Amino acid sequence: ENVLRMWETQKALWSRYQFRETPDDRRWRDNLCKQATHVARMLEAVSRYGEALEIVNKGLGYASGEDVIAHARVFASFYNFRNANYSEGIELAQKALTYEFLEQNDRARAYHVIGLCFSTRYNKSQSMDDLDAAIDALNEAVGIEPSMNKARDLLKTLRKYRQSLPS
Repeated sequence: ENVLRMWETQKALWSRYQFRETPDDRRWRDNLCKQATHVARMLEAVSRYGEALEIVNKGLGYASGEDVIAHARVFASFYNFRNANYSEGIELAQKALTYEFLEQNDRARAYHVIGLCFSTRYNKSQSMDDLDAAIDALNEAVGIEPSMNKARDLLKTLRKYRQSLPS
């Protein structure tokens, strides 16, 4: 709760500031986005995904650097997934993946989120396109980051399920 109060105070202070296109201001804007992502990660640890999404979105409003924006989008995509906003989760993860220099672990996370969103959509739609998209995305995630056990387990489950279905 102290971290949230500190974030709210900082947000209130910076919301009154008129940022300019100077290197210092761009650096401060990016730092605010990074801090927002850190606060959101703390909220994620206690399953407060709605608040985490709100904070990351506020941080994205400050950010100017493509690397910072792409990193924050990966987490925003996950929080959208957790809030049952699957299309938004997929869209944000795909936008993050367009950044050429996205770190490998963030790239794997983004594909994992896409896989989670499509697999959940499949549960509702029963559309083979959603199932296949989930499998493809999870393949990418595990290919990039083989140690992603949750992604690997879901991929294994979805592959077995897909094989059991008629072509």
